[in-house]
Amino acid sequence: MIRKQIIATSGVDRQNQQFSIEVLAENAKAFSAETAVTRMSINHDCTLLPIGKILSGSLKQLDSGDVALEVLIDDFADSFVPFKGPNGESLYFAESSYDSRPFIDFQSETLKKLNIMINPLNFTQDDYNDIVAYLCNCCDAQVETTIAKSLLPTPEIVFNFVTGYLLGALCKQTLSKTNDKLSDDISDDLAKCYTAIKNAIKKIMQKITSRGQVVYIFTEPNQPIELVVKAKKVDTVLKALEALKEYDISQKVQQFNYYTNGNLKKIQFIYDENEFKWEMNYLTTNTGQVIGTKANYKRTIQMYHSVLESPTAGFSIGGTATMESQEE
Repeated sequence: MIRKQIIATSGVDRQNQQFSIEVLAENAKAFSAETAVTRMSINHDCTLLPIGKILSGSLKQLDSGDVALEVLIDDFADSFVPFKGPNGESLYFAESSYDSRPFIDFQSETLKKLNIMINPLNFTQDDYNDIVAYLCNCCDAQVETTIAKSLLPTPEIVFNFVTGYLLGALCKQTLSKTNDKLSDDISDDLAKCYTAIKNAIKKIMQKITSRGQVVYIFTEPNQPIELVVKAKKVDTVLKALEALKEYDISQKVQQFNYYTNGNLKKIQFIYDENEFKWEMNYLTTNTGQVIGTKANYKRTIQMYHSVLESPTAGFSIGGTATMESQEE
């Protein structure tokens, strides 16, 4: 289903933030990019299946005098079909009938140090400034500001690693040799990166205004793995990273890459806090297809129809948008 939707304007919003016309124009251009597309999500929940594509964006003059960013959306939420996975498991598949571009990833393509993406709306201004200073000075990390526009945005922290760190420091081949700290065989750089992650999480959890779950995303450029942990406590995140030694991420990636005929773009694994294990959640392909587990499909569609029936809730664009300036 193709439809148009206004997703932002140059007016002041309920959180007393404002996008400049220049920023709206930049995003309109980004939404119309030739190589990759932004996803349509639900409530900024990155663990739900993408249910649409933002095909293009443009500016529109409103009667109020404000300028709006209007996007053209292909909503394929009702197009998912069931089929069998590589081990006979039930999966669900959907794709756009109009567009075959892959989805845009979270991360930059050229990282020289650990990059951490956070939303200022989840903190007081003083605490946000304190966190940025700590992450830069004590964790040797680069910080990017993200914007998730909702009244009470769920805290989402994205860790973008320098290429090779995620696979080297967090996957089974490394963690199978660890105890309380990384093995002596692992380089000092990887050990420092792991310590920086722990310190960063502890600092963020101390300052965050929400007392609910925080979503932690771990990824890196030029590889298909995305790890997600939803947790209220620091220990849960650290246990999740340690639990990777019991789950062969690389084998799963190879299996699904073969299953998609080498077309795998990104595969998300999510930590089950109750079962103390990692599970494949969904994947996307280089030609823009979405494949998710049965459980994720049911959760996504239930949330989708709840949003349609709600007089106030809405869909989210891209899950999280990254802006260069905090003045939007």
